[in-house]
Amino acid sequence: SEWAIVVAASVATYLESMRQAVGLATNGSDPLITGSVKQPAAIPPRPGRPHLMKQLEILARVEVAEVKQSFVHWAQRSAVSLSWGTTVLAITPLADEAVCQGFHRLTRAGMNVVLLVTEPYANFSVVRERARRLGLRAYQTASEDDLTRLQAVSSGPVGVVA
Repeated sequence: SEWAIVVAASVATYLESMRQAVGLATNGSDPLITGSVKQPAAIPPRPGRPHLMKQLEILARVEVAEVKQSFVHWAQRSAVSLSWGTTVLAITPLADEAVCQGFHRLTRAGMNVVLLVTEPYANFSVVRERARRLGLRAYQTASEDDLTRLQAVSSGPVGVVA
């Protein structure tokens, strides 16, 4: 969604300002890519403003795409090349049991997974507890105020999955 793109850009910019390494993988479609696969290649985590600018350029172009596999399966595949100990920020509208279980696999592979949930939940504490039980952290990012509170998520190399 457009809001997920805003969240990804905001978080990446904040983390770069904190001198964190930031990468990007998106399951969106890039209209500048020709051919049958329009998904941009993942950008591995690296520090620096020029590296951030590449990511922001992609986020400015990316569009919601028809997906053939679940977000969780796509994210698991995208995270294969990330180093042990990398923090993966998964920007997702949902954090149901299936999503949390799927991202739990990344925690078992040695990654720190943080779910940034873009849709509002009336009782987000249920989502946060579900994630916590599986070794994940979950933050609601449904509004600008939520993003302001998110600034504490900045330790270690980060791969942003949008």
